[in-house]
Amino acid sequence: MTRRATAVAEVRRMAQGLSVGYFGSFIDVLDELVRVYKGRDSGREVRVREIHWADMLGPLRRGEVDVQLTSSPLDQPDLVTGPVVAEYPRVLAISSAHPLVAAAGTSPVTVEDLAGVTMVRPHESVPPELAAAFMPPPATPSGRPIPRGPIARSHHEMLNFVARGDGAYLTCTATTLHYAYPGVAFLPFAGLPPARAVLYWRRGTETDRIRDLIDAAGASR
Repeated sequence: MTRRATAVAEVRRMAQGLSVGYFGSFIDVLDELVRVYKGRDSGREVRVREIHWADMLGPLRRGEVDVQLTSSPLDQPDLVTGPVVAEYPRVLAISSAHPLVAAAGTSPVTVEDLAGVTMVRPHESVPPELAAAFMPPPATPSGRPIPRGPIARSHHEMLNFVARGDGAYLTCTATTLHYAYPGVAFLPFAGLPPARAVLYWRRGTETDRIRDLIDAAGASR
């Protein structure tokens, strides 16, 4: 694409309003954010697009969305880390038939309890610093291994692996709100910081619309 064509495409994109990418588990937060954002100007147009693990940052980097509401931490030099919009306690998604479900009772699960529990891995498109935040270490504090299992390309694929007993996954309570799945139990998990929904955008592309969305994020918390 020539420089002129790129400029024309950018003008057209800006004329269409603000485009926001989001992880499906953060849809309730996004709905509230958009409500506050549009409440300040009813004529504002907001287009939303769900983002999947298999192409996590592609739509943002290709300019298909202006800003993205996704999990942290991301340490990418071409992206700006914006405000934290919401925080969620951590939970373990695991087959409801797994012995750990009955053994846990009402007590939170810890990393030590994951000894011998195969873990579903996020798609390689997920940056390593973020993947690490949603994966336990390869061994428990006492040195017992925590095996790695299949790779999932989306939340739904991860939950399918979990329901079949192919692995467990460290997620957060946002998942429990929007991804109920037969055969999957969600156990409270202790010892990890909460998951955070954060706004990100491409460095050098901040606009008045993005700044207004950032302001709305502060007002919506």
